[in-house]
Amino acid sequence: MKIAVITHWWCFENYGQILQGYAFQKFLKLHGHYSFIIKYFPGSAFSDKITLRRVFIKMLSPKQLYKSIMAIVKGSRRIHENRKMRIGKLRDFDGFKTANMNFTKKIYRSYNELIKSDEIEADVYSVGSDVVWKMLPFNNDGKVMFLDFGQNDARRISYSASFGDADISDEYVRFATPLMAKIDSVSVREPSGVDICKRLFRNDAVCVMDPVFLLGADYYRNKFSIPVKRAGVFGYFLRMTQKVPVDEINTVANIKNLGEIRYVSVYDDMNLPVDKLVNPTIPEWISMIGSANLFITNSFHGASMAIILHTPFIVMLKSNGEGMDNRLLGLLSRLGLKDRIYGSNSTNMLGIVENHINWRVVDCQLKSELEISYKYLKDNCII
Repeated sequence: MKIAVITHWWCFENYGQILQGYAFQKFLKLHGHYSFIIKYFPGSAFSDKITLRRVFIKMLSPKQLYKSIMAIVKGSRRIHENRKMRIGKLRDFDGFKTANMNFTKKIYRSYNELIKSDEIEADVYSVGSDVVWKMLPFNNDGKVMFLDFGQNDARRISYSASFGDADISDEYVRFATPLMAKIDSVSVREPSGVDICKRLFRNDAVCVMDPVFLLGADYYRNKFSIPVKRAGVFGYFLRMTQKVPVDEINTVANIKNLGEIRYVSVYDDMNLPVDKLVNPTIPEWISMIGSANLFITNSFHGASMAIILHTPFIVMLKSNGEGMDNRLLGLLSRLGLKDRIYGSNSTNMLGIVENHINWRVVDCQLKSELEISYKYLKDNCII
């Protein structure tokens, strides 16, 4: 079958965003399908402008509001472009995508462009994984993430789609309910997503595993030549609301003789030591996780890869368990790994390191969760 996928695809530094799309495409190819990711990125979607407007509208005049927003936008663009020049080439996401993934030739900037396109014809349209159902504009552009486009006779499914939060607003419910009704089969990535789907009158939603889990450890070890011998400490962090405990990481590494410490950051460098920051390619990033003595992260996909590759790991929550942390909490709860969370029950980092993971138990639970995922894909004629 020909399968068109709507997901996040554009980032030059967020490894998980690219890896989940790669993993799903590779899995589909292994099962005899041709898939491609629709390059959809409208200017009106995934934007903070609405939030900024709500913050400033009551405090500023229209003229002042406009000037404030433009200053923020220009400043953000400048920071973004400087960072892209500094690290984008080193990480080489574009090279990885060109070599390993299929995309539409055109970048679609709006719903209207999509519905007029012949390039996106497919037998199946799929949305997910990643946080595809968060921060959507309640207009035609927001409808794209609910697959409200394409051929009428094509099948529409979501695979491991995420809302990114534990709940949604009443406004979201009014917008999304009629759109969800048109999707043939719904699966989500977090257990909380099943409850949200019930608010949208989809009592049939299934909780499945993220696509990175579909390929398995042997695939990653063989494909990316992960060393058998472990060495060093690897920290991978997306923008956090709290400081990374660099001194405590140093102490643990010294006490346990874990080796060299290296860090990778996404969106900003936070308080991480500049001399320990590195910019691996995606294959190198996977290898670093798979061969580390200890991996520390606040990333859902980072933690997922550590679990797949049996790397001892510690999770730091980004927002004290709220908002986007819902993704990590859902994953760790399902696999009985909530004791890997730094700061929970006043457990320090050394205590977590000395609490060894029983990978046999984890793999048994993961197998059960994957059976649900495979059944969902089988029921939808993917496998």
